[in-house]
Amino acid sequence: MFTVPFICTLFYVCVVNVPFGYLRAAFPKFTVWWFVMIHAPIPIIIGVRVFFEIEFSWQRFPFLLAAYFIGQFIGMRMRKGFFRPK
Repeated sequence: MFTVPFICTLFYVCVVNVPFGYLRAAFPKFTVWWFVMIHAPIPIIIGVRVFFEIEFSWQRFPFLLAAYFIGQFIGMRMRKGFFRPK
């Protein structure tokens, strides 16, 4: 299940979502641009899955979804000052 192409795909999904999470944090929730920043990386991720020949499977889906949200979360925290001391 955890082949090298799948692990590379998980890493890429996380990295691709960081800038989108960063930009998403700049917009108010539930606006058009907020939704665009959530959904824009999906075609890129589908292309990566096709490139690495990762087939859809319900066993792999939670890991891809987690990598997606981790990338969005890291980007959002970078925008809001995750690394700044309070």
